[in-house]
Amino acid sequence: MSVQAQAAVISGIAAFVGVLVGEIFLRQRTRQARKQSIESTFETYAQPIAASSSELFWRLRELFGRQRDEVYLKGHEHFTNYEHYKATSTLYRIAGLIAWIRALRRELVYIPGSKPSKVKELDKALQAFTSALADGGHVEVRRVESLIRALDIDAQFANESIARSGSILHRQVDHYLHEQEAVSVEHLTSEQQRGLARILSKTLMESLDCDQGISEKIEESINSVMAALAVREAYVYRDWQSAIGDLMLREVGGGQRQFEVLGFKEFESICSQGREEDKLWLRRLNAVIDDLDTSGDREKDARITQLYEVYLAAARIIMALDQSKAMKSRISDVTLIAAQEVASQRL
Repeated sequence: MSVQAQAAVISGIAAFVGVLVGEIFLRQRTRQARKQSIESTFETYAQPIAASSSELFWRLRELFGRQRDEVYLKGHEHFTNYEHYKATSTLYRIAGLIAWIRALRRELVYIPGSKPSKVKELDKALQAFTSALADGGHVEVRRVESLIRALDIDAQFANESIARSGSILHRQVDHYLHEQEAVSVEHLTSEQQRGLARILSKTLMESLDCDQGISEKIEESINSVMAALAVREAYVYRDWQSAIGDLMLREVGGGQRQFEVLGFKEFESICSQGREEDKLWLRRLNAVIDDLDTSGDREKDARITQLYEVYLAAARIIMALDQSKAMKSRISDVTLIAAQEVASQRL
């Protein structure tokens, strides 16, 4: 090969390597910039999320702490100014944290890529809060377990079978109540309850692969079966939470954040004289705390466990913010100690 040809080859290789190195460097810079942008967005919302989760944490501590004060949530109507304020304020604090999480998610939509390790614990805690309001798989399992006890079925079933059975039963009960135009099994007539029992007996036999005279036992134990089904629930599904968050947010310009959460005055105005389409979303959230007795029977009211999981999630958000120095949030020592105590507990 001539000298000129060798020089051309070497020049070509050098050009290729130069382009390759440049591309690698550019991609690294892009990834680093994306990582810094994600961290910066989390930092921007760290303080309002810290303040909101702390306020909600202390309110729920009134319901689940050693010195409980849950009287203001009992009953559908609140006759004193104190009861009305506390109930409305509790709703506002839950909605407020939903909104700050929604604001963070909306800004992160425009930043592609996975989340850096600095914010993964906080992101996990925020997801736990969302799940606490939205998920009810444990209630479906508990319902099937209650039916098994009520029918005195002597057998062991795999967790997967019970979970699958619970999911099917939940849908069937909801569909049946809708067809009968009833809000709960307690509002069904005796004949309607027996009709539901026949449907459920077939489902139990098929989903659990068990007979043991289930059809006859359900007919004989109709009151116990209906009691096992009459669990009060109020889940706030993820898309509902997004809608509630959007309702609570206001776009702002010229600041670090793109969004701010509306104040209590405007929130209470929406509750009392807002548009019906807006009040619909708040009613769906209020169903979680409406006429709630946190000292009641968790077997009959799944919302007690649900709200306690929200309480735990608020505590873990506080801890995640404190552990991540990059978040630069200011959490009081009293709040942090209380949150650490709660985060280690279960209901």
